[in-house]
Amino acid sequence: MYVETERGELVLKDKEIELIQLLYQFKNSHITSKVLAEKLGISDRTVRTYIKNIEELIEANGAKVNAKQGAGFALEVIQPLEFEAFLKKNRPQHILTSEEKEIAQTVNPQNYLLNQLILNNAHLKFEDLMDTLFVSRSTLSKELSKIKEILDPFNLEIHWKANSGVFVTGKERDKRHFIMSYFFNQNYMTLLENHIGNRSFFKEIQLEKITMIVIEECRREGLKVYDFIIHNLVLHLALSIKRFQNEFVIKTKEVINLDKHSKEYQVAEHIINRVEGLQAIKFPKEEIYFLALHLFSKVNRQEKETKTSDSVQDQLLQNELKDILLAIEQDQHFPIANDGQLFEALLTHIYTLKLRILNDIKMTNPLLDKIKSDFNFELMLTKHYFGRLNLFSKHEISEDEWAYLTLHLMAAIERNKVAQKIRVIVICATGFGSAQLLQTRLIKEFGERIEIIGVFGYFELNLESIQSADAIITSIDLSQLVFAIPVIHVSVFFDERDILKVRSAFDRLHPEKRLKNTIDNQSNPSIEKVRLFQQVFKEDSFLIITESLSRDTIIKQLLLRLAKWEKDDYLDLMLTQLDTREHLGSVAFSTQIAVPHPVVPQGKFPKIAVAIIPQGVFWDKDFPNIQFIFLLSPSQFDNSYFTVFTKAVVSLLDLSETRETLLQVKHFSEFQQEFLKLI
Repeated sequence: MYVETERGELVLKDKEIELIQLLYQFKNSHITSKVLAEKLGISDRTVRTYIKNIEELIEANGAKVNAKQGAGFALEVIQPLEFEAFLKKNRPQHILTSEEKEIAQTVNPQNYLLNQLILNNAHLKFEDLMDTLFVSRSTLSKELSKIKEILDPFNLEIHWKANSGVFVTGKERDKRHFIMSYFFNQNYMTLLENHIGNRSFFKEIQLEKITMIVIEECRREGLKVYDFIIHNLVLHLALSIKRFQNEFVIKTKEVINLDKHSKEYQVAEHIINRVEGLQAIKFPKEEIYFLALHLFSKVNRQEKETKTSDSVQDQLLQNELKDILLAIEQDQHFPIANDGQLFEALLTHIYTLKLRILNDIKMTNPLLDKIKSDFNFELMLTKHYFGRLNLFSKHEISEDEWAYLTLHLMAAIERNKVAQKIRVIVICATGFGSAQLLQTRLIKEFGERIEIIGVFGYFELNLESIQSADAIITSIDLSQLVFAIPVIHVSVFFDERDILKVRSAFDRLHPEKRLKNTIDNQSNPSIEKVRLFQQVFKEDSFLIITESLSRDTIIKQLLLRLAKWEKDDYLDLMLTQLDTREHLGSVAFSTQIAVPHPVVPQGKFPKIAVAIIPQGVFWDKDFPNIQFIFLLSPSQFDNSYFTVFTKAVVSLLDLSETRETLLQVKHFSEFQQEFLKLI
């Protein structure tokens, strides 16, 4: 707890101060004691104790801590000026500047050190690094040892001298080689090209040479740079070249308040001149302004700022942005809330976007049509969440600008996909050799994204392998079977069409239904959806089971209702087929949902029979309380639209609220109304 000095001043513990700073960082957003404990390196219990200790002091200085069960703690600032004065007075010694604090909170220590040592040719004092990165001497030594190993293959050496601090020596050529290998081997542009699936888009643009031009000119003028700033600049230049090649007309008024003698403007002018020579083109003069806007980034402006209304607005923007990234992570399960590269890239982009808005600069985006046609979900997601920014609520944002913001989000999602490998099982029917061929081609194309956890023949497939996999890639058509994970049908030769098919499936592995349910399905379902639904689902094949029945009895009741439309032997054939499918792996896809279906279709028409059992039915020892049975009967002839409904059934696995609503329905019409929202 805080104590009083002899002069009667209150002194907080460093951890208590860090806790207050952390709560302030996420103010008005609840954060759990577990997350706070992880960030502070203390226990949950200690967090709660500290909060109890500091509550009275916080309230006396213009704020209060609100606790919400299950959500955690949120700081509410009632008197901002008074509370900011309190924060400044009670700042730990190691929180040196707002820039350093931001870096420590958002950037990986190794990445920060290499940015400073290599990109900025800095000499860093050991004590300052310990304070800036919030690490001990031993931890910092370990980080520098790791960096030494990384630099060794490039003939670069790391040194430490008492007066000079930590620095890197070596030839400039070797430093450039390292920069391209470490910062830009899996860089923004490469990831973006792969994600868009159009590697020829930037074919005539010399990205690596442009990258080095940007780095050289920034370093020549001593302009502080980080990798995310360079990513933004290179992307901007590449798209500017594409705009120029496509003869897009730039619509702008004269940019105001941009000092032509500033370091940023001078660097922008040098970069443009060199890129013009490299690409044999001539930019309009406005491009220098646009590039300079990017260089007036948050990090470079930080050293120049005083406590003005502008910096207060910047802080508000940062808080809004953190809330948005946290919301996307919680709603869409993309782990981007702590992605420092994305956070800084967005801040820089939004700052330049703000200046474009104020100066009526119209920016076309040559990737707009591609994003709208192939990545509409990411575009919709960007509009839905970033539309909450106060800046955007006051101004109309063009489709081109939304597409630019979408690129940043796409790149962050792609980085996460590279970092988290997708577990894949491969199924082949024509022998071990063909299976190995397909496996080899998959590894060659997606080696950094996937982990192949098994190669199976059709009848070798088992429940354990399916449960541990994220996707099935098969050279056999399994469209008549339903699994809780994506099934991707490819040829054993794995041609370009197959590559695109697999990439598209991988890109859709993250749950998207929730956002689509909240945005797309607010209106009434289309007449076409209702018509198709009523072809697949029939009221007499819909049961609400309130009595105690066995699973076999319920399945037989459902089959008897479906058999009205089929041949005489339909019932017996389906029972055999359902049993065969069960041996391939359980059709109970969750603790609540079972989806029995045949290995080989037996029906004339595609049908789904439904049983809702609020009290549950015993399926097997692993699934003792199944409440939904969707019995699928695909057609022997045409299932062109059937997968729309099977995918909707599978989507229920992630939608607990929808399941609870369906358990309450009393009539088929109510079921139809709710189920159509899943399509």
